Amino acid sequence: MNDSTTEARLSLILRCSTPLFRPFFLGGLALLAVGLAFLAADLVLGRSTIGPPGGSVRIAGLGAFLSTFGFFLAMLPLVGRMPYRREVLLDETAGRLIRRDQTLVRTREEWISLVEIRGVEVENARFVDGDPDLTVVLRLDSGRSVPIDRFTDPGAAASAASLLRDRLAIVGSQASKSS
Repeated sequence: MNDSTTEARLSLILRCSTPLFRPFFLGGLALLAVGLAFLAADLVLGRSTIGPPGGSVRIAGLGAFLSTFGFFLAMLPLVGRMPYRREVLLDETAGRLIRRDQTLVRTREEWISLVEIRGVEVENARFVDGDPDLTVVLRLDSGRSVPIDRFTDPGAAASAASLLRDRLAIVGSQASKSS
């Protein structure tokens, strides 16, 4: 199958990136670099300390802590398989919706038949601090809910849900006309 056929049958509905991926990964790498710099400074300066006398801290100890903490923080997205890119595609030819999560390790895909989709809803919850946690979900005939994406902005969540509903309605009307 050539690329033009593939493009014609797949249409992109949503593409987003996970908001937690970059802070964890890049923040961890930054802490790792700072920790390694402190360790290198301790090797160059010898037994050096920072802080007032009696409450001083060895630079090597601080460097070891920061580099270890930064390493584990940077590895969290890798080990936890936290997605850094999420796509929702509509395969009109095969009659299915494809939810694709791309992590540092692999790409996960979940296929959902369009005839199984009963509706698109926005689930409203609250974080512990009171901020909104809105999840756009697909309701299936089996009673299962498939989360599409999470939002903190009510307008963005409603817009994404509306976009999904509209696109699924267009495909549904085209399928009913062709049959």
